[in-house]
Amino acid sequence: MRLGIVFRPMGDPSQLLGLARLAEESGFHSIWIVEAQEADALVVAAALALKTERIKICSGVVNAYSRMPTVIGMAALTLSSLSRGRFILGIGSGIRHVGLVGGPSGDTPLRRLEETVAFIRQALDGGAVNFKGRVLRSETSFRLALAGPNTSIPIYVAALGPKAIRLAAGIGDGVVFHLFTKNYLERAVKIVREVRGSMDVACYLMTIVSDNSEEAFRLARLMIASYASIPRYAEHFRRMGFGKEVEEVQGAAVLGIEAAAEKVPDWMVDELAVYGRPARCAEKIAEYRELGISLPILYPYMRGSRDYPTAIRKTIELLAPSHLDG
Repeated sequence: MRLGIVFRPMGDPSQLLGLARLAEESGFHSIWIVEAQEADALVVAAALALKTERIKICSGVVNAYSRMPTVIGMAALTLSSLSRGRFILGIGSGIRHVGLVGGPSGDTPLRRLEETVAFIRQALDGGAVNFKGRVLRSETSFRLALAGPNTSIPIYVAALGPKAIRLAAGIGDGVVFHLFTKNYLERAVKIVREVRGSMDVACYLMTIVSDNSEEAFRLARLMIASYASIPRYAEHFRRMGFGKEVEEVQGAAVLGIEAAAEKVPDWMVDELAVYGRPARCAEKIAEYRELGISLPILYPYMRGSRDYPTAIRKTIELLAPSHLDG
């Protein structure tokens, strides 16, 4: 069974090195390194690549605004070399304010994402890149010295909305989803199949595995309330039919995250999170597979950076692929 796991470097990134080896020994297919406002995902990926031998190391995901495509291309080549071909470049449109401010006319997240992926693919082919897009332009020819016609680095593109899903299916070697209800996932997979036929469909599954089901449920509600405060995820939740719930959660957020979490209904938690005892989590993962996910990626959740390595270890130990296969 192919199963990925998310590492979010919330505290000291060196804590992830031993966990990477544990994930590899436990049979996980891949490690996906989140890049938010903490550690640099590509630097962490390099460290994990040097501490492992078989497991795939993936950026999960870098965004098209925080780095120029030349830099992303060079980093991807370096990581592919360090990992001996195990690196997957996960990339998304990201949040514009973390990168460029006031880009060129016509600069939209999807257009920048499309042109960034096109630029990187040209660069990885090893030839001279003389790119003339609407957003990205190279004034002189650019060539990656380490690239060549045999360079093969898979690019997985993250997407939330229908337009982004259609674009990701068209330009990626795989797509990456996050926080999808089962109904929305079915629609998303249908779009992918219409555009591409067969391709790898990866999806982050927010995962809280615990014998204490009440505590797992509480953490899941906190997670959903936190995401509902992020504008692009609030829009995503509304798109999936949670408009009323988002308004109530955001209205209560002025009183704190705990108050906001109280407004998250039980059925919303059941739709968006994998939580509870290991057997229940395994059943939920299997249900997502049946809907078209070829690569479920477990995203361990724990509030606060201090407890996060413990959450990763627990997820690896209790939901290892060998356990789910059995």
